[in-house]
Amino acid sequence: MDLTQFFRPDQQGGYRIFGVPVAFGRGSQERILNLYETENPEIFVPKVVGVGWDINIGALAVKAGLLRPDDSLPDMRKYVDKATERFLAHAPKIGAALTVVSAIPVAKLAEAPTSWHLSGKPRNQRPGPVAALFPCLVSVSSAVISTRAMQRGQKQSPTGAELLTASSALGMQMMCMLSVQATRLSAARPNAVNPWPLLAVVSLPLSTVGIFVALVHTTLANINREMENHHE
Repeated sequence: MDLTQFFRPDQQGGYRIFGVPVAFGRGSQERILNLYETENPEIFVPKVVGVGWDINIGALAVKAGLLRPDDSLPDMRKYVDKATERFLAHAPKIGAALTVVSAIPVAKLAEAPTSWHLSGKPRNQRPGPVAALFPCLVSVSSAVISTRAMQRGQKQSPTGAELLTASSALGMQMMCMLSVQATRLSAARPNAVNPWPLLAVVSLPLSTVGIFVALVHTTLANINREMENHHE
């Protein structure tokens, strides 16, 4: 019996178990690039770390008409300006700090909601410190991962994966901050319909796509300026 049909390595350091992608961290740079690959029309790509699939932000941006299939960031990496690099290097740290500060009032509550019904009303209650802990951990972890990726990009030949890691971190932090706001509002008005949990969920793909599109368009503008200066 050939077990490779059930368990086999893939080309990016992960594995396929019964056809499901599984990644433990090896080849993470290649997989983060896959999450933003405009040339790949597939909407779902293997997760960077974990089991299953994630959404290809690049494919979404192309299908929405925001980018072209050939707007591939790795091909344009050398044209990313220093100001953009500095912003993406420091913004996740600021996002982590803002998440922690916004979560302090939640941590002081005796109880706070941590999940909601589809109607927007709170479903489960947890002690305030527990409710505040999860978004803080996610936000701070995202900042740490982003910082390490940026440092690795400075030491090695940059591929664009470090910038995209920072973009992903900012999307996660936006969701965390909005979820903290949702918790605060539901704690103050437990019987009221709260739209913030839905906004928090929607903010992750929207903010990630927005940051990625802005990064690509800024880089394309840099390329156009350089070409104009070269012709002059």
